[in-house]
Amino acid sequence: MDALITLAATEQAMGEDGLGTGLVLMVVGMGVVFVALTLLMVVVLVLKRLLPPQVADDPAPAPATGDAGITPELLAVLSAAAVAATGGAARVTRVTAAREDHT
Repeated sequence: MDALITLAATEQAMGEDGLGTGLVLMVVGMGVVFVALTLLMVVVLVLKRLLPPQVADDPAPAPATGDAGITPELLAVLSAAAVAATGGAARVTRVTAAREDHT
């Protein structure tokens, strides 16, 4: 019996159909999420500008083994191409020659 009284009181508080209250609640919830994500984005952008990027020390180049016909010059060219393509965020650690048998 108490559950029916509570249900009736809830329906009266929400209005006849409760649709208006549901829409207001949805808009307020979406607004809160939008504002929170916008503030998070602003904080990340501010921190990105305030803190300098951490640059790792240049690691020692991988030793050229000379196996599979890969010369030190070819390894240097491949390493330079990888660094140029990624803006300096690459390090060649292993190079293997592709097999040429297409049978």
